[in-house]
Amino acid sequence: MKGTKSNAPEVPQAFIEMIGDHFLEAARYLREIQDEHPDDFVSVARKLKIGRRKAYALARTDRRFHDLGIAPDRLRRIGWAKLQIVALQIDQDNCEELLDLAETHSREALAQSGRMAPGQRRGMGAEPGTGRRLLFLILVT
Repeated sequence: MKGTKSNAPEVPQAFIEMIGDHFLEAARYLREIQDEHPDDFVSVARKLKIGRRKAYALARTDRRFHDLGIAPDRLRRIGWAKLQIVALQIDQDNCEELLDLAETHSREALAQSGRMAPGQRRGMGAEPGTGRRLLFLILVT
């Protein structure tokens, strides 16, 4: 329609092409879009060629780790798959412990060890540390 102009930011093609390798930058960008242009969040995710769930997970993950002030290099070494699991449980009190576990264990071990308190659902907007706990069990043979 002529005369209507969206305030949604344009997504540079170079950014679209690098999203896999630079997930932290993508997560930060999506968090900023979610904060500043919430109505355009899903359309920006589409332009980035990622699903809506992954876009929300990236934004949530960046919000959690940004608030904790963790070095991006450390997060990049841990990787997106493990950070996504840890982000559901992490808070200021257990930050170092969970990051150490993520650095030393596989994604599968982290996923199997995560246990939610009864009645809690993963990633449904609950703040970290509110009735949730992480149980990590290492079986040595």
